[in-house]
Amino acid sequence: MSPEGRSINLPELQSQIRENLKDGVKPRLKKGDETLIDDTIDEIINQNTELIAVLTHPHRIKERLALMVRFIAKESLRNTNSNLSILNEDKLKILIEFLVVNLSEVEHHIRTLHNFDEKSSEGYISEVSKIAAYHDSEFVHSFLFDNSLIASKLGITEDEVKKLFPPYVRMHFLVHNLSDPIEALTRVRENLETELTNQKIMEALDISEEKATREFPNAVRLNFAMNNIRNPMKGLRKWHFKNEKKQ
Repeated sequence: MSPEGRSINLPELQSQIRENLKDGVKPRLKKGDETLIDDTIDEIINQNTELIAVLTHPHRIKERLALMVRFIAKESLRNTNSNLSILNEDKLKILIEFLVVNLSEVEHHIRTLHNFDEKSSEGYISEVSKIAAYHDSEFVHSFLFDNSLIASKLGITEDEVKKLFPPYVRMHFLVHNLSDPIEALTRVRENLETELTNQKIMEALDISEEKATREFPNAVRLNFAMNNIRNPMKGLRKWHFKNEKKQ
C-alpha cells in the first residue's frame, strides 16, 4: 500500500522513528491523545474485518495496533517538523489503515521462514508489530530474501550472503536491531573479518592454528559475532575457558 500523495509522509516518519530509537527518552501522550488513538483504532478495525481476519492472533489486533501507533505517535511529537505530526483524526486514520495492511504483508513474509514458529513464540506479537511499525513490507521482504541487496550494502558476494546471513539470521537482526538492521549486519561482518580471525583467536587463547580452526568453525564464530556484537572476543574467551575447566 503506497503512502505517496497522502497527507502524511509515512516513509519520512518511519525514518525519523529509526533515528530516534537511539535516544531512550520518549515523550508522554496526553489523555486526549490516548482516547483519540483508541477511538480511531476501533473505527479502522470495524472497516477492515476481512483483512484483519487473516492475521495471526486477529483477536489481539487492537492491542497490536495500539502498540504500533502509540510508539509512532510519541516519536512524532519529538519532531520539529509539524508536517510529521500524526496526532489528529485524519492523519491517524491514514496511519492506522497503512499499518493494518503493512502488518498483514510483513506477517506474510515472516511466516515463510520455516524456523520462525509464531505459535510457540511469546514475543511474536510484540516483535512483528514493532517491525511493521518501523519498516514497510517491501523493505522487510528485501532484507530477508534479497541476497543482492545485502551483498551490495556489505560489499560481499551473494554466495557469501547466503552462507553468512541466511534469512533466519536476518530475522534476528530485524528483531534486535530495529533502528538499522543492515548496519548491524555490517558490524557482524567486520567482527568476523577483523576480530575473530584465526590469528586473533590464536593470540587471545594461546592455541595453535589447527585448534583454532577445529574448535571455532564459521558457525561458532558467527554466533559470537552476532550475540556479542560489541566485543565478540570477550564472549568467545569466556566460553572457551569455561569449557576448558569442564574437561
